[in-house]
Amino acid sequence: MEQSDSIYIHETTNLHCSDGELYIQYGSIEEPKQVVFNVENLYKDLAFIVNQVVKENNKMQKMHLDSLKEELKEL
Repeated sequence: MEQSDSIYIHETTNLHCSDGELYIQYGSIEEPKQVVFNVENLYKDLAFIVNQVVKENNKMQKMHLDSLKEELKEL
């Protein structure tokens, strides 16, 4: 996948649902953008998404904790 084929969303600004669709808004107030998912299809992928998000979050939390422990050793 080329760089131009990917969108990185650092933070969402609004989440809402309507008519069987999930709207994820992101970007600045001046240039808002959104991603729209069909909730029925998203529901089918939800178990995998939650599993991967939990695993990646655990990795990040461990990295931050290890960093804190190293810094505290220097005090």
